[in-house]
Amino acid sequence: MQATNWRKNRKIKLASLAIASLAGIAALATTIAVKKQNEFKPSFFNYKSYMSQDNIDILRKSFDYKEFDEINQFSNALINNKAAAGIGSDFIVASLIKNKLISKLNYSIIFNDSTLEPMVDYDSLKTQFKNNPSDQLKEKLNKAKKARDLAKKYVQLSLRKEIWEHLQSYKLDNEDELWEYFYPYYSQDMVVSYNTSKVAVPEEYANSLGAFNFKKYYKENEDKALIKNPNALVNILKALSSANYNNWVITDSVRDNMLYASAYWPLPEGRTDQKFTGSVEENDESENETYKILINSFVDLIKDGTGYDIRDSKHISLKGDGLEIVNDLTNPKNDKGSINASIMYNGDAIDAYYSEDNYDNAKDGSVLAYRPSDNILLVDGLVISSKLDRKTKDQYTQTISNSSYSQTPQIILEYKELVKQNLVPTFDELNDSNITNIQHLITELNTWKIWKDIKQKELSELNLEEESITNFIEYYSNLVNLSDNKNSELYKEFYDLRANDDEEDEDFDKKVNYYPSIIQNDLSKNNTSFLDKIVSLINLEDQELEDKINELKENLTAIEKVIAEILFSGEESTFSALVEYIKDNEVQENDYKELITKVIAQSIAFIDISNDDYIEDYKNLTNFNFINYVPTQITDYEVVYRNYFSDKVEGQDKNVIDIYKIENNKNVRHKALQPISDSLLSKITTYYFAKTKS
Repeated sequence: MQATNWRKNRKIKLASLAIASLAGIAALATTIAVKKQNEFKPSFFNYKSYMSQDNIDILRKSFDYKEFDEINQFSNALINNKAAAGIGSDFIVASLIKNKLISKLNYSIIFNDSTLEPMVDYDSLKTQFKNNPSDQLKEKLNKAKKARDLAKKYVQLSLRKEIWEHLQSYKLDNEDELWEYFYPYYSQDMVVSYNTSKVAVPEEYANSLGAFNFKKYYKENEDKALIKNPNALVNILKALSSANYNNWVITDSVRDNMLYASAYWPLPEGRTDQKFTGSVEENDESENETYKILINSFVDLIKDGTGYDIRDSKHISLKGDGLEIVNDLTNPKNDKGSINASIMYNGDAIDAYYSEDNYDNAKDGSVLAYRPSDNILLVDGLVISSKLDRKTKDQYTQTISNSSYSQTPQIILEYKELVKQNLVPTFDELNDSNITNIQHLITELNTWKIWKDIKQKELSELNLEEESITNFIEYYSNLVNLSDNKNSELYKEFYDLRANDDEEDEDFDKKVNYYPSIIQNDLSKNNTSFLDKIVSLINLEDQELEDKINELKENLTAIEKVIAEILFSGEESTFSALVEYIKDNEVQENDYKELITKVIAQSIAFIDISNDDYIEDYKNLTNFNFINYVPTQITDYEVVYRNYFSDKVEGQDKNVIDIYKIENNKNVRHKALQPISDSLLSKITTYYFAKTKS
């Protein structure tokens, strides 16, 4: 079904990038040779393979772009004045702030709004006013505070609820807040993955999508469970172990693993998940120190869950490299020691789900995943060194804002547009009780605009006149614009659906993207004769089919002519994929019309955000297309969620979408890793090594 699935092959992208990089290196070498000079640029640090090439190229206008393996390399670079800016991880950034190694961000640049500029002077004015209060200083301080408060609302508006609450969970000194120093980039949490091509899911525990039914297993074994929760990590491990998933690779991150262990806290009579936390208390009782209890509990968790000692290298591997974990899990070679299950980050699990990108003889969708209830949330984000002067910081922030953050101001512009239409409260009226609905409307307006733009580019590649394309998009854009007050009932229907978090809900596709449902209803109402004609083509042979298609195209409305092009264009057309689907799934003739209507609606509704030509103006999307980690901004997250995992014929892929979704709900809660002292970290590292590897 490659013709109808938007995803590009990642290996092709990586190969193209490698070729481009070699060409770039050659060109750079030539330039240096000609100029005979090497201009100094400050360093921007980022994790390996954590930014697309087009965004790196933008940063290289001002920076020497450097990649690191471990976050402490970035921290050391900041300490030694060798880094101007970079992408850091939340809990490390909290420590960097305490050590005064990073500065507050100038959000007037990030959001491209000069009204925020006074916030930059807030701290200095506060100090000045404290030492020498005056009416003039008071006026300036009030103006700076107002700008700071507005910037805080901008940041909150732009970020997903889970991300904003995560930032707020960090408590800093001097009434500072993490968002002032750190603007989020991507996020990830933890899943348990398993390769079904190496070990089949037992038939009695396979759900309708072929995934393991963990709740059914738990229900049958509840009396033996120490933690009374079907989604507890230990119970998920036990379920998979019972099905002979016996070779594990576990992400080797001591703080992460201690967090998981806090939900397996020992009691005299068993275990509890009621002490779940990302904090580690310091105390002096040598045998009852919190860090030792947590590390011991993690060792017990792995033994009780998998049946193997954590130091049993035949069955348990601890690895810190996500790419290596993905390669081990997806490798189709299935000998005795082959890895068949993993505790890993969800971004890496998405990569593993598309196994064909890693190995030619692997199969997409063979690696499935499940999210445990007591989970970690890791957020990476932008930071700027405190050692730079203000002018330099602003210059560097501007360069960074032109890259993967280039669409960030659009969120606030959409909000202001909605305010003008009196559809949302003003900034002064913005609060925690109304922000969710405001974010929904911003998201609908922004995703609608992106849909129009990318759909225009898609249709421009077909044999259609520009006027036909414009009229077609105008017609359907009026139907699907859920930010328009005329469509308020549809807006309510959509978010009422989303409020129902039933995992087995048959309305899953509608809850992901409501556009197909809206368009399908319109097609059924206004194009029934056209749909009947498409039905009549299903079982025709090639030559007769071609003649009938040509005949069909002669008597269509303007809208139907565009739909016909969408259906029939190309060697691997959507119609061909539809016919193949009907044969493979033995679809009955009386179901043809409904299926055809659905496929046409999905073909119109979904946009291809894996095509770099279509998204070249959206540096946020080109970045995601390379990274595949979970976006932190509201519109980025939704555009990906609604489109990236879709197929024009088969609809939404629930298995991978469930990996992508990071949400706090009745089944899952996330915690942040809280910073700890260097001395405690040293103790933890030593003890963890002794318990897991020596």
